[in-house]
Amino acid sequence: MNKDTVKKIITDSIRVLAFVIAFLLILELLSQTVFSAENSAGQNRRMADAYSFIEDEPNTTDIICLGSSDMYSGFVPITLWEQFGYTSTVACCSHQTINEALTLLKTARETQDIKLAMLEIDTLYDGRGPNNVIRKESNLFENLFEKVDPEIFEMDIERQFPIFTYHNSWKLDKSKTKRRKYSHGYLFNRTVVEIPQSNYMRYTDEKDYPIPSNIIALRSFAEYCKQEGIELVFVEMPSLTSWNYARHNAVSEISEELGVELLDLNFSYDEIGIDQTNCFRDKGNHLTYEAAAKTTVYLGNYIKENYDLEDHRNDERYSVRWNSDAENFKKYYKIEK
Repeated sequence: MNKDTVKKIITDSIRVLAFVIAFLLILELLSQTVFSAENSAGQNRRMADAYSFIEDEPNTTDIICLGSSDMYSGFVPITLWEQFGYTSTVACCSHQTINEALTLLKTARETQDIKLAMLEIDTLYDGRGPNNVIRKESNLFENLFEKVDPEIFEMDIERQFPIFTYHNSWKLDKSKTKRRKYSHGYLFNRTVVEIPQSNYMRYTDEKDYPIPSNIIALRSFAEYCKQEGIELVFVEMPSLTSWNYARHNAVSEISEELGVELLDLNFSYDEIGIDQTNCFRDKGNHLTYEAAAKTTVYLGNYIKENYDLEDHRNDERYSVRWNSDAENFKKYYKIEK
């Protein structure tokens, strides 16, 4: 190979490298400005409220709730604040995956000192009814390919460069994507649907496992929390339509393996103080506001007994904003004090 050829190869390589570097810098610039999560999440109907923490002052949110609609219908940050002085955000969206939950947690950690993550564990089974049972991970080759999960890679890229997540946000109807007022991610709904009593949590020793890729993603989620010093608890909100004892058994086994506490509230109607026949706004999947407030108090007592979180009600750095939000939340949704 002569000198001219070597020189041309080096020159071409430098040009390619310079192009790649310039391209990445432009992506990063656009991701941090025009297409940042803060600028664009509000234009994405599914994700807008999941990113409500971007409106919080830095390092003022202690608790993050993750998962799908069961959590954003069942946990009321304003109630938690008024009763316990803990600050929280409900970073949930419909059909949220474990990888999406991890992406949201990592994003929140960029501005918030999250101390406790509460993951609504039903998200492991999203899209699969309780009668469609998986007994155990199947064969070696299936599990091998499950471990090479393209979604994990995709989520990492989207977190690093939000332009890939929000590049189509301009197409959405902005009038329909406003973030819910004063709720910190909670979906307020007072509708009550009367349903018959159900023995959906009758005992069985069977186990209905999540698909292997979801178990792998959950392990990654738990490992991230451990590495970052974030306390983690798995929560299963009351749900007649998507939960049963076989799923409880499987998740209990996984929780024990990961060393994470599981709070299955499907056993706790009486302790919470809600009635299965009138605590849902639908046919047994999403709690009404009154039931969600009681569930939040129940979880608040659990947090108080098990975690060393600070009551911020006497700290003006927190109380000015949160007391204002509490007052406006009640006024906006016509809640009697």
